[in-house]
Amino acid sequence: MGARGPGAAAGTVGGSKGGMRVHMRVPAKVQRFFDGLGVVAEDALDEALTDVAHKIQTKAMENLAEGYKGPTGEDGGALDTGRLQNSIQMDDAYLEKRVGSNLNYAAHMEFGTGPAAGRKRYMPPTEEGAELESWSRRKGIDAGKVALLINRRGTFPRRYLGRAVFTEKTEVLHLFADYLEEQINTELDATVRIKRR
Repeated sequence: MGARGPGAAAGTVGGSKGGMRVHMRVPAKVQRFFDGLGVVAEDALDEALTDVAHKIQTKAMENLAEGYKGPTGEDGGALDTGRLQNSIQMDDAYLEKRVGSNLNYAAHMEFGTGPAAGRKRYMPPTEEGAELESWSRRKGIDAGKVALLINRRGTFPRRYLGRAVFTEKTEVLHLFADYLEEQINTELDATVRIKRR
């Protein structure tokens, strides 16, 4: 078993509207080296991406639990019932990891809405069962008035996922080196150190 494909691997970590992409190009000479060792470099990269994606998932959940930061609430937490926090999942396919939420308001919390986020005005739904209606009922606030306020001012971005990607993404290359080193040492039954720059 050697490094598969034409000597390239890629992995992504992030939500549907943003994320991180890692490209690894393996020159033919290095490809032959890995083939000779029986080491699959992409397996090491996949392990590294999986670990970092789990870290991003955990950090995003922690970010949601934080309190508001400053009077605008920009980049602050967004914890009410914990539904959004508990919806943060990681999809784990080979060399492709996706971290995010399938809730319809997850992107509004991440990127903000309307003028506060530099976008056109947005009127959130307030019918029975809508997220804003449920939230307003729990808080004892009129959903229509809240919707009008959101339409006029917008909501600031919380960046719970973007901040998680930013703080955790640099670990990919370090973990990749660790896993690759481990594979080489196991295959050769030797002690080899991969130089980190």
